[in-house]
Amino acid sequence: MKKNKELVEFGLFFAKLREASGFRTKSELADASKVAISTISRIESGTNKVQPNTLKVLAPFLKGISYDELMKKAGYIGTNTEIGTEQSNLDLDDDIREIQRYARKLSAENRKRALKMIKVAFEDAFNKDDEDNEEDDDI
Repeated sequence: MKKNKELVEFGLFFAKLREASGFRTKSELADASKVAISTISRIESGTNKVQPNTLKVLAPFLKGISYDELMKKAGYIGTNTEIGTEQSNLDLDDDIREIQRYARKLSAENRKRALKMIKVAFEDAFNKDDEDNEEDDDI
């Protein structure tokens, strides 16, 4: 099985970070964080991409780096060039899960109505952004 170069690079970075944080072995970090040693091994070997929730659990045990910095290093946070803002995939996932929680409480008919309202809100937002960009071009 061929390993992804970015995963291997992150794994090497993570192993150095673990050691710099005072955990000489993967087992020590696993014991302290309650994350399975097999998960830590897969992260460090570059076998699997670390999940955001795992990074959230591990971040407090790693010195000199924040959860957001770990998310960037792992490739979860980047620049969305289409809208020109930095956007966390995790934040978007959290927003979607919140919408799902509300939607589950609705009847099928009310879910359809809510979806229509969301579509209108997005269309309005995109139209507003387009109008703002046109005004900038006029200046």
